[in-house]
Amino acid sequence: MAGKSSVFGCYLLRPLSQQHRSRWYVGFTVNPARRLRQHNGDLKAGGAWRTKRYRPWEMTVVVYGFPTQVAALQFEWAWQNPSKSKAVRDAFAELKSKKLGVTGVTGRARVLFEMLCISPWNRLPLVVNFTSEESKKALRPKKFNVGDNYSSILPSQMKEFVRSVPEITQHFSGSGGESNDDESDGSEGDGFEDEEERGQDEELSGVKAGLSTPSQIAVTSPALPTPLKRHCSICKSFESGYFSVRPTTWASMPCCSSHFHLACLAITFTSHSGRIIPDEGDCPRCLESWTWPLLLQKSQISRCSLDAD
Repeated sequence: MAGKSSVFGCYLLRPLSQQHRSRWYVGFTVNPARRLRQHNGDLKAGGAWRTKRYRPWEMTVVVYGFPTQVAALQFEWAWQNPSKSKAVRDAFAELKSKKLGVTGVTGRARVLFEMLCISPWNRLPLVVNFTSEESKKALRPKKFNVGDNYSSILPSQMKEFVRSVPEITQHFSGSGGESNDDESDGSEGDGFEDEEERGQDEELSGVKAGLSTPSQIAVTSPALPTPLKRHCSICKSFESGYFSVRPTTWASMPCCSSHFHLACLAITFTSHSGRIIPDEGDCPRCLESWTWPLLLQKSQISRCSLDAD
């Protein structure tokens, strides 16, 4: 059986019915093809009960490349609730004040592109994948990034493609073996009112923006074999440092081979930037600069029990 996916994505649905074409649904997935089948009732397992009424649905755009599952879930919640998210609400208010259109499925796509241009997501190497040329033409805003005099180009490290749902799914490694619990029951909208005015009962997908600590982000990182006992160069202890995390998660820096609790390293990065999600910072030992996604890719990540010898 295939292993769990290491690729996490968020997606935007709209009904195929012209009568309900302005409705939208935002969710999280580790397997886009399977998740779409769940939404359309082809697979009974996995929930997706919010989309029963307007079937069949089409998946219009998928965003993936988040460093952790928690980061993807935070993005999903902010996309669903832009007026409530600390990271997005100012940009969302500016969109509304300039009457650029924030309702309906096109409004939700505009919110997506605004989010990709603001911190912390504008520093991540994300992939934006429309599922058809028709979806791209209908939903991709011609101009966005209202906080920086508008633009039609995403941040340079991001990539944009047009690929079908099966083709996108191929990029979600090991996607055949996940459980249905990895999917979230997302948020649906009617396309005619602001989500605050509508008062819809939204599922928060287990993670509210701003409530996940760097320790929770760290724990979701991949694990390698248990290391020998070592001391964190930040907290100077073998225990879990700032957080009581079991098992303890370690990072061995690729620049100088120093060892840190991943939670200690995450809190160091966020304390410098003041952001919720670690995005970039310097190695505490050799001061080499790193982006958080690249650091997770290059570091040796491992775990061991707190009572290990």
